[in-house]
Amino acid sequence: LRLAAGSLEELRASKRWAITICPDSALQWGKSAIGAVVMAEAEVPIEVLPMPFLGSTHPVTIAGALVQSMAEVLGIVVLSQIVRGGCPVVHAASYGGIMDMSVGSHSFGAPESALFAAASTEIGHAFGLPTDMMQGTSDSKLADAQAAMEKVQACLMPALACADCVTQSGGLIDFALSGSYEQLVIDDEIVQCVQRTARGFGIDEAALAEEEIMSLPFGGH
Repeated sequence: LRLAAGSLEELRASKRWAITICPDSALQWGKSAIGAVVMAEAEVPIEVLPMPFLGSTHPVTIAGALVQSMAEVLGIVVLSQIVRGGCPVVHAASYGGIMDMSVGSHSFGAPESALFAAASTEIGHAFGLPTDMMQGTSDSKLADAQAAMEKVQACLMPALACADCVTQSGGLIDFALSGSYEQLVIDDEIVQCVQRTARGFGIDEAALAEEEIMSLPFGGH
C-alpha cells in the first residue's frame, strides 16, 4: 500500500484503502489483530467485523449478541487507538445470522438478522463510529421470490436506521455460498428502492400542494 500510495505519509493522508478484520472465534482475536496493529500504524481505516451468529458463537437473544459483538468491536477500537490515536475505525458488526438448531446451519435471511443490523447501526452511532452493515445475503439457492423478500428485509432495516453503508448485498444467495449474475441485476433494483425509501419525503408549502388541490373542481384530475 505504501508503494501504491507513493509513501507512508501519502498513505496516511489518502484513506483510499481499508482492511476488514474478523475474530477467530467468540471473544477471541487471532492473527487479524496483527493486521489491525500494522494497519493502525499506517492509519489505514480498519473495519471491524465480528460476524455474530445468534445461538452458536453468540447468545441466542438479540440483546445478548449485541453485547458480545460490541465487546469484540471495542477491543479492536481500543487496540488501534493505543497503536495510533485517531486511526479510522468502522463498525461493521452485522454480518451474521440465526442458528437453525434443527440442522446446525445459520440463516442469513431471518428477520432477526435485519433487526440485529439496525440495532448495531444505532449502537455504532452512539459510540461515534461510522457504520457499515453487511447485509443482503439470502438463504435461497435461486434468484427467486424468497431471495428478493429476504434481501429487501435485510437491507431496508439498517438503511432506515441510517447506516452509513450497507454492503455485501449484490448477487449473494445460498447462505453466501453462491453468487448469481441474475440476482445481481435484481439486487441493483432492490438497492435503488431501499435508497429511495430511506430518503423519505419533505413537507413544505410547495410539497403540500394546496394551491394545486384548490385550483381543480371537485372530482377533477
